[in-house]
Amino acid sequence: MAVTISGKLIGPNGEPRPGVTIMLTAVRTSSTVVKLAPSSSTTGEDGGYSLSVEVGTHNVMIEAYGRPFEKVGQITVYKDSKPGSLNDFLTAPGESELTPAIIAAVNEMRDSAKADADRAEDAAKRAEAVGIMSTRLKPLPMVWLERLQGNISVFLAVLVKMLPSTTT
Repeated sequence: MAVTISGKLIGPNGEPRPGVTIMLTAVRTSSTVVKLAPSSSTTGEDGGYSLSVEVGTHNVMIEAYGRPFEKVGQITVYKDSKPGSLNDFLTAPGESELTPAIIAAVNEMRDSAKADADRAEDAAKRAEAVGIMSTRLKPLPMVWLERLQGNISVFLAVLVKMLPSTTT
């Protein structure tokens, strides 16, 4: 399935680059692309370009203003790649850039986020329990509380009877 790569080619000062040819050549032949069959697009007056690119790894070559084609990078298009500009694809991290240190850092961030989510869930449950207990304790007459003072086992027995049943 082809992915559209489109955008505007601009120079370092923000001016459009018309008449520039962008050529993609597959790094290897696959079921949808042939290694030696390039695909190209020439930018319009506004620097705009559009290429329909098949899944695979492609060398990106640019030819501008009579100079020979020059390789500017390599892109990989995946089955689930979203449409984007040439810069989006050229600056996307490739598999070779995913070092063990980067993978470890991402795994650590994921684990930390999960631990934070678990703590937040526990805090929400505790807050809910405190809310239930405070609404149950409000109707207790002050006289009862005074009688229970110092007798923790009686207090706990009364408290347990006031809590909602957890059996279904």
